[in-house]
Amino acid sequence: MFAQDGYGGASVDTIAAAAGYSKGAFYGNFDSKEAIFLEVLERHMAAEAAQLSRLVDAGRTVGDILDSVDAWLDSMNADADWALLAMELQLQARRSPGFAVQHDALYARHRQRLGGLITRLFSMSGKRLPVPAEELAAAMMALAHGLVLQRTQYVDGSDPAGPLIKTVLRSLLAAGSPL
Repeated sequence: MFAQDGYGGASVDTIAAAAGYSKGAFYGNFDSKEAIFLEVLERHMAAEAAQLSRLVDAGRTVGDILDSVDAWLDSMNADADWALLAMELQLQARRSPGFAVQHDALYARHRQRLGGLITRLFSMSGKRLPVPAEELAAAMMALAHGLVLQRTQYVDGSDPAGPLIKTVLRSLLAAGSPL
């Protein structure tokens, strides 16, 4: 419901009703609509980072890891509503300074987690990162989210983000200078 209806389309009443709780019970657990959306986004980001971490941990070689990450990227934006929700929450953060503090801290943690995985991948490859890992993570997230908005312009409705991120990651690894 959160991703499908988006931040603007969901009210506390609809959130509480969908969960089978009263509005009072909602406020017993969350201070605001913003708070529950941050919780949902945080859980989604943590699950995404954990999934990618498992892929990195399971790979015996860099090639194995890249193949697994490629497969994950192929389905990354299968539910475009999640990326749209993330972008909607970024807009809300620009409009609400109080929300921005928590939202931006959440994104900083996510960039740090993804940056750590990128650092591990480059280290396993014996290559230097061309830019700080967190900046590369931020660029890949921006690419993924931004291209979801462009999806309707593709006749077949395909998601170009996965293939482009694969190309960027593999190109940076191939061009990287040795450690």
